[in-house]
Amino acid sequence: MKSPSSRRARNLKLLQIRFPVGAIASASHRISGAILLLSLPVLVEAFARSLSSEDAYEALLSAARSPFGIIALLLPCWAIAQHVFAGIRHLPMDVGIGSDLPLARRSAWAVLAGGALGTAILLGGCCQETVRRLAAVGLATSSSHLSAAVSCRALDRHRKPARGRRRHRLGQRWGF
Repeated sequence: MKSPSSRRARNLKLLQIRFPVGAIASASHRISGAILLLSLPVLVEAFARSLSSEDAYEALLSAARSPFGIIALLLPCWAIAQHVFAGIRHLPMDVGIGSDLPLARRSAWAVLAGGALGTAILLGGCCQETVRRLAAVGLATSSSHLSAAVSCRALDRHRKPARGRRRHRLGQRWGF
C-alpha cells in the first residue's frame, strides 16, 4: 500500500490545469482588485501632474497615446471593468441568488465578457470621445480653460440644449 505522500503531485503545472469558469471569474476579481490598489497612486499622481500646467498635460497626453501608454492604460481599465462586473455578480450570490451551478456559470461568462467589453469602452470610446469633445469646444489649447475641460459640466455648458426639452430646475441650480 502506498503512503498518501507518494500519491501527491510532484510538479503541479498550473497552465495545464483547466479551471472552471467560476474559478477564473473569482480569481480575476481578486487580481483586478489588487491591480486597482496598486495603480491608484500612479493614476492620482498622473492626474495631479496633468492639472499642474498645460505642458504637463500635453506630455501626459502624448505619453498616453504611445504604444506603451496604451498598454499601461489597458491594465487599469480592465481592472475597473472586471472588478465592477464581478462585484455586481457577487452581490446577489451573497444572499443566495444565482448560486446554483448553471446560473453561476452563465454569470461568470457574463462577467468575463463584460470585463472585456467594458475595457474596450473605457479605453477606446471614452478617450476618443473626450479628445473629440475638447477639440470641438476649443478647450484643448487654452491653458485658462484646461482645468474646466476636465469636468463634464464645462463641456455641457457649450452644448446646445435639446429641442423641446427643458432642464429640471434642480439641474439648472447645481449645473447638471
